Amino acid sequence: MLFTEFNLNTAQEVWYEEGMEKGILKGMEKGILKGREEGREEGRMEGREEGREEGCEEGRMEGREEGREEGRMEGREEGRTEGRTEGEKSKAYEIAKKMLKRNRPINEIIDYTGLSKDEVNAMRNP
Repeated sequence: MLFTEFNLNTAQEVWYEEGMEKGILKGMEKGILKGREEGREEGRMEGREEGREEGCEEGRMEGREEGREEGRMEGREEGRTEGRTEGEKSKAYEIAKKMLKRNRPINEIIDYTGLSKDEVNAMRNP
């Protein structure tokens, strides 16, 4: 082997190694960029899913609280209505008792109190 052949072979090996190193570096660079992009996309997807779950949970909690408040308000209103109705019925019975003691006609008692004929008769014959 001649000196120039030796130098040429050595130069080829060096160039080959340099090319390999450049290729490896280039491949790593592309791989890192691709990995980053895939990671970002996976992160976005996971973030969206976590956000949806957190949003749903917050929505459920807000909905429960709103429902409780609405239920309390409706319950109070129903209670007031029932109380008024019971109070009016109780007052009607008091008036009917007084009218029965004064021997007022049954039709007049029904008219003034709003009670039914059966209710007034039941008071008459306890």
